[in-house]
Amino acid sequence: MTTPSLRTLWWLAALIVAMALLGTLYAALLGDQTGSRSADTGKTIPSSLSELTSAVRPVIAAIERYRGEKGFYPVTATDMAGRLPDGVLADQAGDTLSLDLGHGILWVYLRHPDGQGYELTRHITDGGSVVAETEHGTITWLYAESDDEDLSPVSIPQS
Repeated sequence: MTTPSLRTLWWLAALIVAMALLGTLYAALLGDQTGSRSADTGKTIPSSLSELTSAVRPVIAAIERYRGEKGFYPVTATDMAGRLPDGVLADQAGDTLSLDLGHGILWVYLRHPDGQGYELTRHITDGGSVVAETEHGTITWLYAESDDEDLSPVSIPQS
């Protein structure tokens, strides 16, 4: 059995250090388990937002289908009857619809007065909010970490 040369040991050590540095860089770029950074604002976004927004995407699709058929967004819970995914309940409260996705997931729908846009808002337990603001079929995701903070555009990856 031959023993490795000093040069071989040096290259092995350099490779291990390089791999450790790459792992650290990778973790920093992707964010930790508590959240990631939005490319739009640099804000830390809780990882749970991806799950929350994934849960509401079928509702958004149903709302967009309604707009495609009627030329404007729904106004009442009756407009959405039979169009929402199974298990989603709509309840009218004045100008807003409360959309209960089950398991305590409640989104509030408010149509813009011109009928060409809407907001879907989800208040998060730590005081923040996530909003899907839609105008003419284009969705912009907004996020605030607390009620004292203004909503800012963010990129939320689909999970």
